[in-house]
Amino acid sequence: MFGLSEPRLLRLSCLLPTLLLLIPVATMTGCGGGAGTETVEEAVEERPRRRKTSRTSTETKSQRQTQVARRQDGLQGVPFDVWPEVYAAPKDVTADVVTPPEGKPGTTNPTPEPGTTPTTPTPTPKVPDTTPDTTPKPATKTPTAVVGNVNWGDLISGEELDGEAKALRNILTRSTTTMGQFRRTQKEIGAAGATLALVAMIAKQHPEDIRWKEKAGFVRGIGTTIATAAGEEASRMEWEKTQIAVEAFGRVMSGSTPAGEAPGDVPLDEAINFAGIMRRMQALYDSIRTDGSSADDFKANKVELKQRTAMLTAIVQGITHKDFALAAEPEYVTAAQAIIAAGKEMRNTFATDNFEGFSDALGRINGSCSSCHQKFKQ
Repeated sequence: MFGLSEPRLLRLSCLLPTLLLLIPVATMTGCGGGAGTETVEEAVEERPRRRKTSRTSTETKSQRQTQVARRQDGLQGVPFDVWPEVYAAPKDVTADVVTPPEGKPGTTNPTPEPGTTPTTPTPTPKVPDTTPDTTPKPATKTPTAVVGNVNWGDLISGEELDGEAKALRNILTRSTTTMGQFRRTQKEIGAAGATLALVAMIAKQHPEDIRWKEKAGFVRGIGTTIATAAGEEASRMEWEKTQIAVEAFGRVMSGSTPAGEAPGDVPLDEAINFAGIMRRMQALYDSIRTDGSSADDFKANKVELKQRTAMLTAIVQGITHKDFALAAEPEYVTAAQAIIAAGKEMRNTFATDNFEGFSDALGRINGSCSSCHQKFKQ
């Protein structure tokens, strides 16, 4: 066929596939050939190199995505494409870190030397101070009960104390005249007896000379007897017992000495009826408020007001004695001390006719009494 021998035909048919492969390669060269011409060997070598480049592009896909994101986000919201000069020299993030003074913990800011790689600043951990605080704390003074003797002369004079004893004698005398009167005034009698026992205790410790001071032990026993009898059922026997005690007190006030020995001292909470004392305090306060309600009344009644104020203050001081159970309560003692301080101020107002100061101090006494009653009154 075509004048070719059979062996040559066979060789031509074997070369035909190779020629067919060269046709597309020849079409890929430039228009003028030359430098764009590619041999079969070069095409064979280029194919695996192209496959390698494809794999490299796949591996750097995530890097390109990161770069795109950086171009979009930019620095401080400015895209790379809009403000490229900002990114020409990256900002040194360590430049603004303040180096703390030497010896103090804080954030380090090492300045990188030329030719060295800057390191990320690391904060120095703050070590807690475990040194115990040895600074002395101011001691809180807790009010305490009266244990020893009190300087009663600062609160009430001997004359004023004797005036209270006379006032109590008058109350007891008119309240025990008849059995009916005794029944109607039992609480008042009990309060007078309890106050008489306290007055006798104060007189015994008072620095001034009181005419019945040496008989204070008898008077204290008489007061306890009267307060106890008045606290019982209003029977004829209790009335007669009270009458005898009141008559004995009258003789002491007149200068006589009772027969026998004075009863020994017993704890104040046994010798003095606390409820009776509180009732006498209320009576004194009410009379002070009534007779000192105006500037004119204050001036007209200042002698009696001064004596009652002194007695009220002395009673409050007396019931802070350690023998009384409430004297162990700091709030109770605090209220009592406030009343005593106000009572001293009231006594100083009479010399200058200071009605405003008198009224102010009396109001503070009322406030302290009210707060104390709300907590401790039973």
